[in-house]
Amino acid sequence: DESGNTTETTFTITVEDTLPPTVDPIEDQTTEVNTPIKDVTLNGKDNSGKPVTHEVSGLPEGVTYDPETNTISGTPTTVGSYDVTVVSTDESGNTTETTFTITVEDTTAPDVDPVEDQTTEVNTPIKDVTLNGKDNSGKPVTHEVSGLPEGVTYNPETNTISGTPTT
Repeated sequence: DESGNTTETTFTITVEDTLPPTVDPIEDQTTEVNTPIKDVTLNGKDNSGKPVTHEVSGLPEGVTYDPETNTISGTPTTVGSYDVTVVSTDESGNTTETTFTITVEDTTAPDVDPVEDQTTEVNTPIKDVTLNGKDNSGKPVTHEVSGLPEGVTYNPETNTISGTPTT
C-alpha cells in the first residue's frame, strides 16, 4: 500500500492434460487371402507433445502390429471380416479409440491340374483320372463331374474318375 506495507499471497496453478490424443483416420481395406495387406502406420499426436502408445486388437491371423514402427502389416491367412480396434494412449492416460475393418476374401478360382483326353474301346477300362486342385486359401478343393459315359464314375472321396464305358 502507500505506507509500504506488503502482503504475500501464495497460490498454485495446476496444469493438467485432459485432452485425448488425436489419431489420423484409418481406412478400411479389402484384400485377397494369402496376399499382404496395405501397411497401416498409426499416427498419434498429443497436445503435450509427448509420445502416444497404441494397443491393437482384432487383427486377422497372419497380420501383426509392430510397436517400434507403429505399423500394422502382414498377410492374412483366413477369410473373414475383422473389426480392428486401436486404443491410443498419451502419458496422462487419456485415450482415443479408432476402429477399422480388414476384409479378407477368396475370389481366386482354384488351380486344377489339366486332364488329358482319352480314347478307349467300349467295354475297356479307362485309365484312372485323379483330379488335383489347389486353392490359394489353403482349403480343400471339391470337384463336380458331369457328362461321364455310362459305366464310368467319379469318387469324390478319392477325387478319381474310373470305370469301363459300356456305350
